[in-house]
Amino acid sequence: HLFYVFIHLSHMAFAFTKGSTRLRSFPKTASVTITAGDLLIMTSGALATALNNTTTTVVGIAVKGVASTDGDYATGGARLLVEVPADKSCVLSAPVANGSLLTTSIGVKFGLTSAGAVDFADTTDVVVTCTDFISASEGLFSLDETAQWLS
Repeated sequence: HLFYVFIHLSHMAFAFTKGSTRLRSFPKTASVTITAGDLLIMTSGALATALNNTTTTVVGIAVKGVASTDGDYATGGARLLVEVPADKSCVLSAPVANGSLLTTSIGVKFGLTSAGAVDFADTTDVVVTCTDFISASEGLFSLDETAQWLS
């Protein structure tokens, strides 16, 4: 998890802070930019970033990014390492956008603004539940549905 602490502090992306996780390799979607720390979903049998209005089950967190300059960027099916939750006790830290997290936000379900931020204004397309308040711009969250069978 030390790697994720670095990613979390430098990119303010999702990072597991509690619970058991495993590293797994999955095929990625061709020509999709992924940042280390992004939440990922499966679409048509390949990884893609979890974006706003996503209600698809989250697979896990990208360990490594994929840039448009990478040699395998346009290669569908190239493998990408993902940290996946191994049990329901997993908790993630994440930045909050489109509003300020409150101490009363604990227990509230939220959607995403992008792969790396919780959307305080989205309580319709929910992906995470607030489990703890850190600050107005950061909180701890559990995934509403996780593909634990992948671990």
